[in-house]
Amino acid sequence: MIITHKKQPIAIISNIEELEKYITDNTLIINFKKFQDNTRNTLLENISNTSRIGIKELKTKWLKKYCNCKSVWVDQYWIERGYSKQETLENIKLFQRNNSKKSVQKSKTERNENPDYYKSKRSIYKEFWISKGYSEEEAMSLLTKRQNTVSLESLVIKYGKAQGEQKYKERNSKWITSLYNKPIEEINKFNKSKCVTKEKMCLKYGDIVGTQKWLNYIHAHSNMWKGSKIANSYIQEIINIISIPDDDLFYAAKKEFYIYDKKIKKLFFYDFTIISKKIIIEFNGQHVHPNPDIHDKNIWKQAFSKKSYEECIQYDNYKKQLAEKSGFNVLTIWIDKNESKPQIEKLQECINFINNN
Repeated sequence: MIITHKKQPIAIISNIEELEKYITDNTLIINFKKFQDNTRNTLLENISNTSRIGIKELKTKWLKKYCNCKSVWVDQYWIERGYSKQETLENIKLFQRNNSKKSVQKSKTERNENPDYYKSKRSIYKEFWISKGYSEEEAMSLLTKRQNTVSLESLVIKYGKAQGEQKYKERNSKWITSLYNKPIEEINKFNKSKCVTKEKMCLKYGDIVGTQKWLNYIHAHSNMWKGSKIANSYIQEIINIISIPDDDLFYAAKKEFYIYDKKIKKLFFYDFTIISKKIIIEFNGQHVHPNPDIHDKNIWKQAFSKKSYEECIQYDNYKKQLAEKSGFNVLTIWIDKNESKPQIEKLQECINFINNN
C-alpha cells in the first residue's frame, strides 16, 4: 500500500508494524503506541486490499475510526492507542501532575505580579468578599465561615451531635495515624515545611518587609515569664557560650516562646527557643514533671497541684508533640530539685544539641 500526499508517493506500507511506525514517526495520532489486538486483522486486510491512499483519507477514514477519543483524562483514550491498564493509569497521573505544576506556577506568577487581583478572585481572602460588595466586617465573617469546613462545630451542624463528634474523632485519628506511620525523615520534612521562618517570609515579601513580618510573628508568639532559678541558670550559661543574635532567642527571663493550639484553645510555653534553628530546650524539674525513667507512676504526684503521674506525663507529651508538629526539635533536660547550679554534663548536652541542629 502506497501513502500519497498531493498524489505523490511518500511511504510504502506492507504490514501493521510499518503502519504503526509511520504513525509514530509522523505523529499522525498523538501519544500513539500500537493498535489494539481486535483491530489489527481488519487493518491488515485493508492494507492488503488497498494499493494507494492519500494521507488525508488515511487519517480521517482509517485512523480516526480506531482512535476517536480526544480526552487524555479518560481510560479509553490511552487504551485505544495501545497502552495497558497500568500504563494508562500512570499516563493519566503524569498529566495530572504536570497540570497541577502548571496551575501552581500560574498562581505564583499571578500572585507576584498582581496580588490585589489574585486575592479578589479567591474566596480564601477577604478581598474576594469585599469585591462582591460586602463590608470588611461581613467579609471577615464570611471568610471565617468559608475556612471552617472541617471543625467540630461544622461537622456537628452537618451531621448532628453524635455523628459529627464521631466523624471529627475519626478524621483526626486518621490524620495522626497516617502521618506517624511514615519514616521519621518524612515526618520531620513535613513538620518543617509548615514552619513560619525568616527565609519563607523574605521569599514571599522581600527582605525588608519579610524580616519585619517575621519579627512581628515571633514577638506575637512569645510571652514574659520568670521561670525557675536553676532553669534560668542553665539558659544564662548557654547564652554566654553560644553566639546567637538576641532577637533570635526566647527564654523564661526575657520573653518565653509559646504555641497556641487551636484544637483545645490553649497556650503552651517553652523554656528556651532558638527560632532560626527551630529548636526548643525544656528544663523539667522532677518535682513538677514526672520522669518516666525513674518515677513510679503509682506513687509520684505533682508537688504543687498534686496531679497524678498520668495527667502530667500526658500533658508533657502533648506539649512536646505540638512543638514537633510545628517543626521544632525538642530536647528535655531533667533537673533535680536539689540542684543548685548547672551540671557540666547537662550543659554540654544542650550545647551539642544546639550545634548539631
